[in-house]
Amino acid sequence: MEPLVSVIMPAYNAERTIAGALSSALNQTHRNLEVIVVDDESTDATAAIASAFGDRVRVISQPNAGCGSARNTAIRAARGDHLAWLDSDDLWLPRHVELALAMLRPGDKAMVTSDAYTIGPDGIGWQRVLPEGAVAPERLRSMILRRNPVSIFGLYPRAMLEDLGEIDGTLRRCEDWQYWARAVFRGWEIRFQTTPTALYRLLPTSLSADTAKMLDAEDQMMERLEHYVGDALTPAERAHLAERRALGSWQRHVVAAREALAAGDAATSAEHFGLAARLDPDDARSRRNARILGLPGVGRALAARRRHAAAPARTPVADDRRVSVVMPAHNAAATVGAALTGALTQTHPNVEIVVVDDGSDDATATIAAAHGERVVLVRQDRAGVSAARNAGLAAATGSHVVLCDADDVLLPHHVARALATLDAAPPRSWVASQALVLDEQGIRRDRVLGFSPLPRDAQRRAVLERNIIPIHTLVPRPMVAEIGPMDEELERCEDWQYWIRAIIAGWRVAFQMEPTALHRSTPGSLSSSQKGMWADEERMVAALPGLLGAGLTADEHAYLAARIAAGSPDRLHTRGDAALAAGDLRTGRRLLGTAGRLDRSDLRARTKARLTRVPLAARLLVAFRRRRPAARPVPHSHQEGA
Repeated sequence: MEPLVSVIMPAYNAERTIAGALSSALNQTHRNLEVIVVDDESTDATAAIASAFGDRVRVISQPNAGCGSARNTAIRAARGDHLAWLDSDDLWLPRHVELALAMLRPGDKAMVTSDAYTIGPDGIGWQRVLPEGAVAPERLRSMILRRNPVSIFGLYPRAMLEDLGEIDGTLRRCEDWQYWARAVFRGWEIRFQTTPTALYRLLPTSLSADTAKMLDAEDQMMERLEHYVGDALTPAERAHLAERRALGSWQRHVVAAREALAAGDAATSAEHFGLAARLDPDDARSRRNARILGLPGVGRALAARRRHAAAPARTPVADDRRVSVVMPAHNAAATVGAALTGALTQTHPNVEIVVVDDGSDDATATIAAAHGERVVLVRQDRAGVSAARNAGLAAATGSHVVLCDADDVLLPHHVARALATLDAAPPRSWVASQALVLDEQGIRRDRVLGFSPLPRDAQRRAVLERNIIPIHTLVPRPMVAEIGPMDEELERCEDWQYWIRAIIAGWRVAFQMEPTALHRSTPGSLSSSQKGMWADEERMVAALPGLLGAGLTADEHAYLAARIAAGSPDRLHTRGDAALAAGDLRTGRRLLGTAGRLDRSDLRARTKARLTRVPLAARLLVAFRRRRPAARPVPHSHQEGA
């Protein structure tokens, strides 16, 4: 049986982010979890949102006492064999718990800390945080007295709690650092999971964002650390802590050095960088900076350049355009929280969120409603995604609309970047934004939706061949008014048909190619049923000549007639691969050739069709197809690629 893992989540005024944190915990591949949220006397909807998730989340309220105390309250309530920490503004990727548990064996005197990507105003940061590989115990003792080498995403067995006792509840910051240090000095090994399995959120309101308070908390934490581990310290470690008390922390001197350099004071900056290097001998950068800034000419020149760079920039003109995020949702309780958090944490200041609950029989509507006035909830009987999008468009009050499915996540700069792209585009444009693919394996920077920017004059033919536009779009209100509602007869491909109608009407899409969203690829999504997608695509295309009529050119009518007769190019491609696997070169060549002619972007189909005419290449192709199952192209509306 899978071990029970208790998720420890302190929360204070976290109404914008806690739904996403909870969704990420409940979507773990390791299923045996209990989630304990301790509401530290929030004055917003934090507790109500957490309670909306139902029985899988236990909510405990306490008088405001700080993060350390809230963690202790959760720990006392935990029943798990292991405890895992997740803050209410962060996100776990789906395999976080599974991969951490895989690094532990029963009886190990060890804990696991996992690396994370950062998520902030500019999207996802990819830098590595944790040390690479194993760290020897002596080395780890030295490191943890100088700076915290352990992320907040710790998972440890109950035996560690029984050994160490509770967290220092007097600490409102740095309580995690002190706890990890206590573990190290009690002989616990720390294992580093360096594959990022979480998203660490950078927010101006985060506890760690107040540098002065963090530095004071760090000093307080280190002073109290001796109370817990004093007997375990070596003479050299005691001397280091004494020097630290006298000089201040490594981080304090790094901050002071940067401030002095920005002010043009090279000498003071060099002094503080030198003290930082003295407190942390591993800090080669501070040591190098101290040497360079100590050179009279070089130091003055660098300080002057840094002072010029630090000059205040011109205040940008405020952009108060109202943007409505329209989110259809049916039985989306497992994911809608993360989608709502993405919309609620946009850098654009004026965002309205419209959730259309399409006849759900789970907690979808309850979770959305718990956010109060920040989310507009529209309820309807089950009518399908097209009708839900239309209801959302009708309820939206923004000058622009962003479409977002209830299992996707907008990154913080999605709306702002889309508006900037629209502002730079010609009139009668809307914006399609790139997205990273999120699946059970996590996310990678090289795995994005498989579409490419197309020039405006190529978009008419291209959109008839395939869906060139992902769902994460920003549409101006005049386009919504002109094109009208989506076709509610379509269960799938309704977005593709909408883009066809818009492009034939003279609108064009501007492509924003920096990923500003996470597209969730799951077995249960509408696009996962391949045969159903093909059938819906063929029905949608078959209706286009009558729907668009005189808006189509003669060549476009001829193309649609050929496509209607042949069927979906993706279906043809798959059937062609199956024919090759059966050794039927003629049928395979015909099907693949037709697929390549109907969809000119399908280079693989055209290449395989040509290879069947070369005897040696044909034999190799047949052998390859027999060893490998027939290709299953992902439907164009959700195609993934590199």
